[in-house]
This record gives sequence, structure tokens and C-alpha cells, in this order.
Amino acid sequence: MLNIKKSLAIMPIVMAMAVASTPAKACTSFGIDTLDGKHFQAMGLELYTNLNSKIAKMPRGQEFQTSAPKGMIGAKWKNKLGYVGMNSKDMKWIQGGMNEKGLTVTTLYLPGTVYQTPTAADNGNIMGAIELPSYILGNFATVEEVKVGLKKIKVAGLPIEFLGNTVHPFHFSVADDQGNMIAIEYIDGELTTPKNNFKTMANAPALPWHEMNMRNYIKLNTEGVLTSEMRGNKLTPIGAGTGTIGLPGDETPVGRFVRTAFYAGSVEPANAAEGLYETMNVLGKMKVIEGSMKYDGANFGEQGDIANRTQWSWIANQSDKLFYATAYDSPEYFKVDLNKVDFSTTSVGMEVSEILGKAMPVTNVSFK
Repeated sequence: MLNIKKSLAIMPIVMAMAVASTPAKACTSFGIDTLDGKHFQAMGLELYTNLNSKIAKMPRGQEFQTSAPKGMIGAKWKNKLGYVGMNSKDMKWIQGGMNEKGLTVTTLYLPGTVYQTPTAADNGNIMGAIELPSYILGNFATVEEVKVGLKKIKVAGLPIEFLGNTVHPFHFSVADDQGNMIAIEYIDGELTTPKNNFKTMANAPALPWHEMNMRNYIKLNTEGVLTSEMRGNKLTPIGAGTGTIGLPGDETPVGRFVRTAFYAGSVEPANAAEGLYETMNVLGKMKVIEGSMKYDGANFGEQGDIANRTQWSWIANQSDKLFYATAYDSPEYFKVDLNKVDFSTTSVGMEVSEILGKAMPVTNVSFK
């Protein structure tokens, strides 16, 4: 269980980074641990354009060939591990999900990212950022394995066709079924993999800045203030919740990080069942309602106003290998039990489910 007070007390001082802003693309992810040792990861994708995402299954033994800068050679591999996750525009590259060993990856925007610059010596080990999650999910079981594997490749700034054929700045959250969690960020052309002390990710600035910023919220707590005194006057709360005074309610990356870290670190689920619904509840705190964040579409190659919304969210019970997903237009969660998925079928290739977002469950209640 994440101890907010302890984490704030031990947080090292890090230097803030100046970054550009890309406001119409936002994401949030976090981890929750149960008292009996179960580990959950969750992500919500906030975006202004519909990616037509589906729940995808990738069996073992599939061939992958990545892109590379002109005149260079991308990476090639067959995935050792099967996985499920969310795809985009019917592509085989997964934006985030969980593999059969319980390792999860999430992809989030990080304006200010500067990817690596590959050389001829890197030929055969180059890929674009959009291809990285599939590489990680298909080949590694633990955070430590991922850190070793990342040193063998170079991630270049390559355009993404279905996102305007432009380069997009991403960072990634990786967690394993033992509760270990890191960020993958490309800062000034260098790979960094900081430990995620608050088990929370948002957008810019980079993770170390967000963790330093939590020191500005050192008085946040779950108990509140019962009494206080000012100039001889005894003050008592008007209502409950005084421990959350100062907790951001805005949708900025900084606000979402602080709010998510607080709520995800405050819950104390006893077991997997409680861990699931508490993760759902925290996701609900992060949901962006369509129309609440509007922008001039001309700045993003669109006509008219555009508006963010939480396109989809997913939850991974890493310990029990269960994956849940839901869409903005359907409150129902759809579950995949990875223990029952046949990942050995190499002839079928990627399979997708069309069910996400297709249902609006309402149960009728009748009285005598």
C-alpha cells in the first residue's frame, strides 16, 4: 500500500523541467495494491479523436517488423509472450495492456520528449515509440528485464500515420506483478527509467518533476483537521474532508497527477475483489467528460472545436491475470481472463473483440 505521508517525507529534490504543451491529448494511469499482496494497474485514455480501439489478443510467435528512419533498418522479432490490450485504428501495435506474466505497459503523452538518434551501428534494433509497448509486452516478464531490454534498442522520433503522420511525444509506465513500477522517458535524446514512487503517471512535465511537486501538497491526508485556533478563536470544521483542502480538481496534468496519487494511495482494499472496485472508483475520479475541455481544432488539423473525453479505460489485475476494459459510451466493463486465453495459436495472429462500447446495461427494478 502506498503511504502518502512516508512518500512525501523521503522524496528527493529534483530539478523542474521546462516543456512544451500539447493540451488536447491527455492520459492518466496508476497502480493500487491490496493488503493481501495483489497488484492492480489502470489507465484512462483522454483524447479528442476516436481511435476505434478494440480489445486485442496477441498470441505468441507472431512476427514483428518495426519502422526506422529512411535508409536504416528497424527491429525484427517473434514475441515470446502472449498479451491483451487496446489497439488503435485496427493496427497490430498495442497502446497498452498486460501480458501473460502480468507485466503491464501504458502509453501517455509527454510534450517535450526528445527521442534517441540511432546510428548505423543500431540497424536492426530501431523502432518508433508507438511500437515500443508491443515490444515490451511480447518479450519481458519483469521490470528489471524491461530495463535491460531497453538498453539494446533505440527509439527514434518517427511519424505516426493515423495521428496526422507527425511525430508524437510519448512516455510509458511499466509495472510487473510484484508491484515494481517505472517510467520510460526520453529526455534530451537519452533514455531514462526512473522508479515510480507514487505509482502514478500523467503528462508533462516528466515524472521526477511531478514527484518533486508532491511536496507542495504535504498536508494532504485522509484524517482531516478536527480543531484549530486563530487569535484565541477555536475553529471547528464546517463539514468533513478538511484533509483534502488544496487537492486539485482541475484536469491539467499536474492536477490529475496529484489527485490520482492521493486517491490511489488512500484506498486500502483487503483483497482482489475490493481492489477491483476501488480501482474502478479511482478511475471514475479521473474521467474527463466530453465538452469539459474544448480547443480550437485548427491547432490540431481539425475543423471547428474539438473536445477531449476519456475514450476508454482499462484495469489489469496483474496477480490473477485478469484484464477489464470499458468505453466512454458504455459503463459496462468487459473482462478477459488471460489464464483461459490460448496464446499458443500462432496461425491466427491478432484477434480483436468488437464488444467494447456496444452495450448500455440498465437493470429494471420492479415493485409489487
